[in-house]
Amino acid sequence: AVFSGMIGVTAFGIFFTPVFYVLLRGLTGNKPLVQHGDSSIEPVPAAHTAPHALKDAAE
Repeated sequence: AVFSGMIGVTAFGIFFTPVFYVLLRGLTGNKPLVQHGDSSIEPVPAAHTAPHALKDAAE
């Protein structure tokens, strides 16, 4: 029973997942993804530097 389940799940993942993807992309009209929110977020600098980085920088 376990082996049959493993075979079934593998078949589902290999064959049915791409079919569902194509069907859903067709139903949505192949619209591009929309990004919500502020996309101009700047990275936050690190709070401290690791001790080994200071040692390597001094050499």
